[in-house]
Amino acid sequence: MMTKCDVDCNKGRELGCQTFCCRLLVRLEPDERPESKDGMPSPGFVEKTADGYCIHFNRQTGLCSNWMNRPKVCRSYSCNSDDLLQVALREQFSSLVDLVKKAQNIFIPKENYKYIPYCSDDDIG
Repeated sequence: MMTKCDVDCNKGRELGCQTFCCRLLVRLEPDERPESKDGMPSPGFVEKTADGYCIHFNRQTGLCSNWMNRPKVCRSYSCNSDDLLQVALREQFSSLVDLVKKAQNIFIPKENYKYIPYCSDDDIG
């Protein structure tokens, strides 16, 4: 029985996803953008660290530190329907740009997709 939990990110990393979704560009809806403190427009995206990870990615736990307040795009994103994940599971990549370049030369038929499993009731505990 599937729970209300999203995909099991720990099992995804074991399969080789390399925290793929934590490197994607996360665009914020207008109502999600923080208020400007200096009169300049607020950025329309979640900031990244110098090596391309989301600022909310906790490297010690491998989890999102903003999970309960994550943006709408993160709530609706499904890695298992993203063609780039299939390349990420099979190829090493250093950045999203690197992954996109590799994906241009790889075709993976849907019947050969690897899927990140969903959390079970035991995982939620």
